Order: sequence, then structure tokens, then C-alpha cells
Amino acid sequence: MFWRFSFGTLSYVDELLNKDGITFESLVHSDECTVEDIVQEVKSRNHKLLNLITERATIESLLSSILEPSTAPGIENDADGLLQAKYTRVACEIFCCESQEICDTIAKDPDLMHMLFSFVEKDEPLHNGLAGYFGRVVCSLLYKSGPETLQYMQNNRHVLDNLLKHTSSSSVGEIIIRVAASDEEWVAETSLVESLLEKLKEHETLDVQVKAAEVLCGINTDIFQFSNPVKQKMYDRQNIERLCSCAFDSSDKIMVPAIMVFTNLLVGVGQIGEGEDETLPDGTRPGAAIEAFRAAVFEVVLHHMHRIVALLDVVDDTRVQEMPYGVIRPTFGISRLRVVELLRVLLWIARGEVEAALISSRALCKCLDVFVKYPFNNLLHSSVEGLVTLALDDGTPALAQHLVADFDLATFVARAPIEVTPEPLPM
Repeated sequence: MFWRFSFGTLSYVDELLNKDGITFESLVHSDECTVEDIVQEVKSRNHKLLNLITERATIESLLSSILEPSTAPGIENDADGLLQAKYTRVACEIFCCESQEICDTIAKDPDLMHMLFSFVEKDEPLHNGLAGYFGRVVCSLLYKSGPETLQYMQNNRHVLDNLLKHTSSSSVGEIIIRVAASDEEWVAETSLVESLLEKLKEHETLDVQVKAAEVLCGINTDIFQFSNPVKQKMYDRQNIERLCSCAFDSSDKIMVPAIMVFTNLLVGVGQIGEGEDETLPDGTRPGAAIEAFRAAVFEVVLHHMHRIVALLDVVDDTRVQEMPYGVIRPTFGISRLRVVELLRVLLWIARGEVEAALISSRALCKCLDVFVKYPFNNLLHSSVEGLVTLALDDGTPALAQHLVADFDLATFVARAPIEVTPEPLPM
């Protein structure tokens, strides 16, 4: 409405609500009432509007419009779909206003919760836009009505199984991360971690692997306390072995998503700094917990070190990249770059624990060889430089001896080519 001012205290939504027989449907369909108007009144705790919204029929209608927009009421003559889109957007924004009354109305009603989570009972793939609406609504419920929402999921374990079916959706992945961060013991008792690790295996598509890796990394990054049962399960020896199997068992293919998760877990363990071994107010000792996780991870790493280094020999001769200065044939690739980054993180985190394995596997020598072989890859050079700097500045004398004397680092540098001529571009 063009000629509209806000000098008075009565909003346009209030004007409509004061009319006899007003329904939420007619409020949304009013041309003068925008989505922003309705959302602002909800945030302002307009009691008339909240009473109208929290009626069961209205909640059901709003949920239906998110799960299946074609069921939105009053859109029979909506040829261009504008009313349908408006109703769906209003529904999502209202649920995401974090109104305690609205969230409690849904979370405390098992039938409404079943209606909401029926969305993930569909076959893949989910509609991206609707999955985004669904994810925002569930995350709002977890934030404002967390105990009730988690209790419903605990009583209906199939809900989490259905969510895990759709990890290819980023919105569903965010829900899984929030549930894992809840510190609920029952979540760790489910197959959440095992299901995500299963999706990292070679037989899955790359997209499925990447999305599962993002969820696992998100869980490890977002959960700061090692007392979280899901995080503890991720660092369980058996699951670390499963992850290593996904990452390093293939001899002709580098499983980048699994390596990303492995690197993330190592960074999540971190180093024990000064004062971290002190007892916290809740009686826990973070330093001791971290050391326990470190021991399990590094034991597995040492067992697989030769396989990790062997991945640097996996070359895809079909990958060619044309650059302004010439042709790179073959490219080093992001896959092998992830392996070098993993070695750098291992040395940064473990130092003494893995140095013997690095020496026996000649990992640093192999990294320096590819450093020279691929002269145009700045990311590779940066990673190898960081790896060698760590070894010389913070490593043990044995590691420095390995580089300087056994590998003859000085001669290697002296013989490195001063100029490199790339393959010319095709005419």
C-alpha cells in the first residue's frame, strides 16, 4: 500500500485482527499485509496474533505449507503461485521467530512433531528450498524447545535414521550437528557416527562422501567439550580404524572427504597447552581427556603411515590444466594436497610420537620431491615449507639429522632448478 504511514500506535495487522471473523488465512492473503508486517508483530509478541497462530488448525496449516506448498489454503485461484510462495515464507519466518509459545505448541504435541518430521520420510533427493525451510524450523525448535524436541526424537528413533538418509542436504546435516551437540547419551547409542562413516566408503558417490564429511567435521568442530558422548564415540579406536580404512585402503584413488575428516579430528584433538591439565570446576581434566584421544588416534596413524605416504604416488595422468603461462600435465591436484596437509598437521600435533614413522616412511623426502616436480603449485609449496620448517625448528635432533644429513637438504636445494619452462599452450 503506497500511502501508508506509521505515526499511530495501531499497526495495520492490529486493524485487521480487530475485525470480526478474521482468520490467519485472510490476514496472509491481504494485499496490504506483508510478510515483514506479520513477522514483526510476532516478534513484538502481539497476543491477538499469537493466539490466532497457536490454534491447532493454524499450526497444521502452516506446517503443511512448508512440507507441501501446494496444500496452502486459499490458493485455488493463484495462477502465478505468488500466494503460495507468500504463505510458505510466512510459515517459515513465523516458526523461526523463536517465539516460545509457538515452539512449545509444536514440540509438546507428538502429532504435530510427527507431521513435521514426515518430511524426511520422502525419498531422496529432497527439494532444496523446502529442505531449507524444514531445517530452519527444526533448528528453532531445538533452540527454544530443546528438551521436548530431543525427547520426541529419543522416543521415535526412526526420526534420526530418516535424517541420516538425507545427509546430502546441507539443511538436514545442520540438524544432525545440532542433535549431536546436545550432550544426550542416547544420541551416542544410535548408529549416527557409524552411518556417517559408512557414507565415506569408496562405493558411495563423491557428493554423498563430501556431505557426510561436512557433517562429521561440523560435529567435531561445533562440540568443544570432550565429555560429549558423540565426540567421544568419534574418537573411539574402532571408529578411527573405520575412518582410516575409508581414507587409506584404496591403492589407486585418494579418498579426499575421508582424509578431510581425519585431519579435522587431529586438529580437534589439538595440543595440550600450559594450564590445560588443571581440574575444571566440574571435576574434569581436559588435558587427560585429550591425551586419551591422542593415544588412540596416533596409534592408528603410525600403523597406516606408509599407506598415507604412498598416496603421494597416486597420479592421474588424464588431468591437464591450461594456465596463461602454459600447460600443466599432469596436475598435482587437491587430493594429494590434502595428504601433504595431513602430514603437516600430524607433525604439528604429535611431533615426537610420529617422527619415527615420518623418518622410516621418508615422508618429508617425498614431499620435497613433489615440491620440485610441481613448480607452479603455490599451495603445495606453502604446505611443504610449513612441514619442513616444523621439522627443523621444533623437531627432534633425529628428524633434523634425517633431513639435513640423510636426505642432504643442502644439496637438494642447490640442485633445484632456477628456472622452469612449462609446456607451451596449444596453438
